[in-house]
Amino acid sequence: MIGGKQSTKKPSGTAGRESRPTGAANNSDTAIGIAIIVGVIVAIVLLINFWRQILLICGIALAVWICFVIVRKMWRSRQDRLATKRAEDERMAQRAQEQHEQYLQGEDAGIYGRFTPADPDNPKPRIRQLPRSPKEWRDEKRH
Repeated sequence: MIGGKQSTKKPSGTAGRESRPTGAANNSDTAIGIAIIVGVIVAIVLLINFWRQILLICGIALAVWICFVIVRKMWRSRQDRLATKRAEDERMAQRAQEQHEQYLQGEDAGIYGRFTPADPDNPKPRIRQLPRSPKEWRDEKRH
């Protein structure tokens, strides 16, 4: 020691190291392990003592799920039927509109629809399908 000053340097072997107690890490791991074991034991005891109630709850949950699936299937089926009915109504309205236009133009298809009425003078009437559109009707009359 020269000049009365003491050196404040740390020894090079301890530079940058922090002292950490190794016992604290082991204690937390041990506590977690004990908590898991106690939790498993409590779960087993609850299952043994309350298995009927647990089974009842599972049965109720299964019944609710089955009801949900059935109701959902019924709902989808109803929606499909309604969509089919709407499409059928649209086709019928379109056909009625076409026949109305044919009627306004004086064509028989506007009165009788797609099929002509039976001829009472003909003993074996031949049913023929009338054209669907006025253009087909006019084309058929030309031939």
